[in-house]
Amino acid sequence: MRNLSVSNSSPFFISAKSMKDFLEFLSVFIGRLGILGLVVALFSVGTIIAESRQILLPVLVMEWSRTLLILGLAMFVTGGMLQIGQGFKWLVEITAPQSDEQRAARGSELKVISYLYSLGGDEFECFYKILNSGKASFRVDITAPAKSLVQKNLLVWKEDISPSQWVCTLHPFIEGNRSRILTGFGDAMRGRPRLF
Repeated sequence: MRNLSVSNSSPFFISAKSMKDFLEFLSVFIGRLGILGLVVALFSVGTIIAESRQILLPVLVMEWSRTLLILGLAMFVTGGMLQIGQGFKWLVEITAPQSDEQRAARGSELKVISYLYSLGGDEFECFYKILNSGKASFRVDITAPAKSLVQKNLLVWKEDISPSQWVCTLHPFIEGNRSRILTGFGDAMRGRPRLF
């Protein structure tokens, strides 16, 4: 059976990246087209004013001045509309409501931050040792203060080792901000009020 797939070496193959690059180039070009259109329109207006004041100009310039004025205005309006469209797109992206997943992730992060502030003495020391170890996963004894860290979702359960021990990892938000949290813990231990 004959293979009908298009290979990357085909002269007609267009990758998504090259198409994106082309569209970005086209967007910038059309945006600059507005500036060029304004220059052409101003030149044409100047030519028309000079013609009305009976200043001698080459015949070709006087014949094309009105056509260039229309072309310049069209280019200016096209470039301006593109800029307005890009501004509107940016505004929509900024003010768009977050997806349910983004809201849930942000809610989870806020809970984790609130739990960090609510750590008691033993929990604080235990969590500081875990963070400071630099390890990706931890053995947690369910009778130790680490059990409450799992209940507060600061540590995430991965598997049981025995009835009294689990393997846990840090919450993804904590893992991503480990150094900032360690700095905040250090400040808190030195008596500074800022934890995170």
